[in-house]
Amino acid sequence: MKTRTHTILFGTACPSFEDWSKTSDIPYEKEGEWDYISYIVNWHDVMHCKTPSPYLSELQQAFKDNPEIENITLEVI
Repeated sequence: MKTRTHTILFGTACPSFEDWSKTSDIPYEKEGEWDYISYIVNWHDVMHCKTPSPYLSELQQAFKDNPEIENITLEVI
């Protein structure tokens, strides 16, 4: 039997994540209800984004530092 380990990387969504995502042209999946919302972005979209921002740089660095990660879940707190 083969097993596979899934590693999940969590972060905090910026207050205007949806606006930033639209401006940066980075698609996301939105999960949760009104009391708990998270956004999921994937490696390909983040690493190929050409709209520079400090937030994008942090996400790209997180993917570079964790090459096994395919998605990052950003929580709204």
